[in-house]
Amino acid sequence: MPDAVFFGAAILALPLFGSFGLLVAALQGGALAEVLGESSRRLEAAYATARQQAQERERREQELYDKQRQLAGLIHLSQQLSSIRQPDQLLAMVARIAKDEMNSAISLVALVHGRELRVVCSHGLSQLSVEAFRPRVGAGPLGGVVVSGKGIRLGEADGEAWRQSLEGVRERVRTLLAVPIQSPHEKLPVGILAVGNLLVGEAYESEHEDFLGLLGTDAAIALHNLSLYSELERSYYEIIQALAQAIEAKDPYTSGHVARVRTYATRLAKALGLPQEEIELISKAAILHDVGKISVPDKVLMKPGTLTEEEFEVMKSHVENALHILKDIRSLPPRVFEMVLHHHERYDGGGYPHGLKGEEIPLGAQIIGLADTFDAMTSDRPYRKGYSAEEALARMEEAMGTQFNPRLLKAFFGLFEFRTRRPLTLKLREGQEDR
Repeated sequence: MPDAVFFGAAILALPLFGSFGLLVAALQGGALAEVLGESSRRLEAAYATARQQAQERERREQELYDKQRQLAGLIHLSQQLSSIRQPDQLLAMVARIAKDEMNSAISLVALVHGRELRVVCSHGLSQLSVEAFRPRVGAGPLGGVVVSGKGIRLGEADGEAWRQSLEGVRERVRTLLAVPIQSPHEKLPVGILAVGNLLVGEAYESEHEDFLGLLGTDAAIALHNLSLYSELERSYYEIIQALAQAIEAKDPYTSGHVARVRTYATRLAKALGLPQEEIELISKAAILHDVGKISVPDKVLMKPGTLTEEEFEVMKSHVENALHILKDIRSLPPRVFEMVLHHHERYDGGGYPHGLKGEEIPLGAQIIGLADTFDAMTSDRPYRKGYSAEEALARMEEAMGTQFNPRLLKAFFGLFEFRTRRPLTLKLREGQEDR
């Protein structure tokens, strides 16, 4: 068959029958099936690769999410730890977080006492185990953590010897992870943080150790800060006591006044069932309540007679002067400032400096004001002899609802024992030792 010319190009024309025949021959020979099979295998391989890559990407994303969640949890935990002021509460929280985050049945915090470790809080251990387990520093896996400052991970693959070192622990420990409690400020750990019996998985991994190590460091830093805070509190109390003594030294007639007001105020606060934290704030404020009198001139402060109106205005300034004196003591809670500032307010609004009335007056300020008034009335002054306790309470009862909160005054009466002998006498009930 001659070549055909189409738009100037030569083409070879084959009969339709011949092309169809070649196709049929190819089908009969299985070539097409082989071609299709190879394509199918390539598609399956590409799909498997894509699925594997997607799974790997999902795994990495999950790992990243878990690490971000743990990091956010550590940041939040650090903030929580920094707000706690009691070491036992802080360590109890650390032990609970360790147990939950490490998905473990057991957790414990043990601190160094001399040459041994003592468990101070735990989860998943019996009281008998807690009392009996006291590993020596440097001995066994846990005691070794204190010396080396490095974490350990132990499990079934590590044999039985390490379990025998857990002398006193009655529970069967299958897996164990322990890290030091050590801050950057300390040369040696102050204790260990440990978890045991992993609930999911055969053994603790490096990721578990990393997280628990960070938690242990956070706990150590928080404990160090608490120690510094305690030292600051001691210094602060020394300052308070020095100021209180300076006040009493200016006026011999007020000798012992601050201590007595503190005693009355704290016992009244206890009688009212206030929380211990509130009682401690009231105690501090009672010590400081007259510190502003340092700035009052002696001719006014120790005048042996009734003050003039002008002199009384000078005397009233002592409550606000106290704030100027105390403002630089940063460890002093703001509520103590409020108690000092408002302890001369009256229940009916006729007091100073702001004329607060009723429940507008901070409760601590009302308590201190009541105690202050009672001690002032029963103390000798240059211009008069002090009232007896009976006379003072009778006069205060007349001011119930005007100068004093009725509920507080009735509770204050309850602090005294009334004796039936004549003349009627009063005695302050014996209470717990005042702080």
